[in-house]
Amino acid sequence: MGGMGQTMKKKTLALSCVISMLLIALVAMGASCGGISFGIPFYTVDLTETLETIPEIVDNSLNALHTWLVDLGMPTTEIDDLLSDIDSSITDYLSAIEQLPIASFPIPLVGGSIEFGLPLVVIDGIRLSGGILNKTILFGAAELLNLGVPTSIDGEIEINGSTTTYSIAPLFSTFMLSTDVVKRLDLVIAGISFGAGVDLIQGQIGLAIDPSAPSLQPVLDKLHLDGLSWSAFAAHASLGVEVGLPFLRLVGEARFMLPISQTPGSWKIKVGQWAGSVGLVIRF
Repeated sequence: MGGMGQTMKKKTLALSCVISMLLIALVAMGASCGGISFGIPFYTVDLTETLETIPEIVDNSLNALHTWLVDLGMPTTEIDDLLSDIDSSITDYLSAIEQLPIASFPIPLVGGSIEFGLPLVVIDGIRLSGGILNKTILFGAAELLNLGVPTSIDGEIEINGSTTTYSIAPLFSTFMLSTDVVKRLDLVIAGISFGAGVDLIQGQIGLAIDPSAPSLQPVLDKLHLDGLSWSAFAAHASLGVEVGLPFLRLVGEARFMLPISQTPGSWKIKVGQWAGSVGLVIRF
C-alpha cells in the first residue's frame, strides 16, 4: 500500500506540474496578445483570362450537346435553333460583363485574427488571420434571412419521348490564411497600422450535376466543372485604420497582394491584387 501511495503522489505531482506549466503558458500568451478581431476579410479573383476562356469551353460543350441531341433523334433544324439561342444568350452575357470597369470580383469571407506583441522597436507584433466561406455558411445565412434558397434544383427534360431527369446542386468552398508583422501608430481614439506578410488562398465553385442519362456525361465533361478552382501563395503589404475606444475599435484594412505562385483550373480563375478586411477589434 505504501508503494502504491507513493506512486499516486508522484503521478499527482507530475499532473500538477503539467497543469501549472499550461496555465503559465496561457497567461503568457494572454499577456502578450495584442488583440483579437472578428469580421469580414475578403480577397479578389481576376477573371480576365476566364472571360477569354469561356467561349472555347462553350463551343466544345455545344458541339457535344449537338451530338447528344442528334443521338436522341431531335430534328437538326430544332437543334440548330436551340444551340443558336444558347450561344447568343451566352455571348450577350459575356459582352455585358466585359463592359464592367473592373475584371476582379471580391470574395467575402467570415473570419478574424489574433495578434501577439513583440518586444522590438521596428515591429510591434505578429498577426495570424484567416477566413472561410462555403455552401453550408451561405445556406445557413440564407435560412436565417428567410430567403428560401433551394439547396438543389431537380427536374426533367423530355425529347422525342425520351425523358432525362437531373439534379443540380451548387458547390462552393474557399479560405484565406495569412500571417504578417505589424507596426502600429496608436492614438487615444484612433490608430494606423502597417503590415507585411504572406497569404495562402484556395477556392472552388461549381455545380454537381447528376443526370439519369449516362450519354449526357460527355456534354458535362466538356464544361470542365471541376476546373472552377484557384489557388495562390502571395506576399502582401497592408495599411489599416482603427477608430474607437482604446480597447474596442472598428477596424478596416486594405492589402496590396503580389501572387508568388498560382494554380488556376481550366477556367483560368486567378487571385487578384487586392484584399482586405472590415470588423471589430478588441485591444489588450
